[in-house]
Amino acid sequence: MPEEYPLQYSHEPYQSQASPYQQFASPAPQPAAYGGQAGYQGSSFYEQSRQQMEGGKHATNGLVLGCIGAFCAVLLGWIPFLGLFGVAAGIGCGIPAILQGRKAELYNVSGRAGIILGWIAIGFSVLWTAIYMFLMFVGMTSSSYSY
Repeated sequence: MPEEYPLQYSHEPYQSQASPYQQFASPAPQPAAYGGQAGYQGSSFYEQSRQQMEGGKHATNGLVLGCIGAFCAVLLGWIPFLGLFGVAAGIGCGIPAILQGRKAELYNVSGRAGIILGWIAIGFSVLWTAIYMFLMFVGMTSSSYSY
């Protein structure tokens, strides 16, 4: 074959060709300006992947906290004494679920499930608290004692 048309692929397994993974290599660091640390220009493939992993952690944390909070607030809220635990867990897990979901969205990862479940947990906790307060008020005002 003429020299001007080199073979792209060969049957030799260890031929020294350019690696297809070199296109994802991070850019070379820029020289430090005025004694500062060297920085990187732009965002590399690895940086984006790391940001997505970080966002994924926040999304998972929001989802888990939202599930725990919604479960406790919805299903344990109606049980007389466990309801107080359900209300506390709903508030205690609902707020961090919303915050974790918002952190995930800062990394361009969907944290909507954690946010929605967090608001459900807070909503049911407030609802059960209002019902308990109403029942306590009715119980205190309707006395069966006659003087």
